[in-house]
Amino acid sequence: MKTSLSIFTIALMLGILFSPLRAQSNKKVIRNEAVTDFSSIRLQAVGDIFFTQSDDYSLRVEGPEEYVKKVTVTVKDGKLVLSYKQKNNDSKKLKYYISAPDLSRVDVEGVGSFRCEKKLKLKNLELNMTGVGSINIADLECKTLRARLEGVGKVNVHVNCVNLIANADGVGHMTLSGYAKTTKITKDGIGGVNTRNLETGE
Repeated sequence: MKTSLSIFTIALMLGILFSPLRAQSNKKVIRNEAVTDFSSIRLQAVGDIFFTQSDDYSLRVEGPEEYVKKVTVTVKDGKLVLSYKQKNNDSKKLKYYISAPDLSRVDVEGVGSFRCEKKLKLKNLELNMTGVGSINIADLECKTLRARLEGVGKVNVHVNCVNLIANADGVGHMTLSGYAKTTKITKDGIGGVNTRNLETGE
């Protein structure tokens, strides 16, 4: 009886001892990162990107401290790359708030999403969904939009453009709405392309 009581007491004390450490590792933090000029975003990590068009370049990472501190940020040749120091991670709660004046390309290669809920006015935009997740753009105006889905997930874009080129070659679904003067849409994978609310032609 005493032995069982002692084991219980030790387990209880260890739980009390390490609970502050667990709480500290799960503490939500904000990391503001200084970034140079970029017009392309590449997500190789896990998490959700929230993009806003702005005159300034900015990046803010939010989430549990143990994950935020392991995010690697690099800018090279105009490309902002978000990656993670460990290949296998569970950093699903990470959020990246990004702003820039222009955007020409988005690559989602990790597990996560890219979202832009406000007006986005660009020259040309290329979207590549090769990871697991989604790309959602609520109001895009551009000359040419290229969208490619090769991963597992969804691509939803409401666009007003001259040229629209889209290819769904993965496991997922693409929804394109709005207006495009000319379109070239192909589907090779499992899934579909919904253009029910897309007007085309002159």
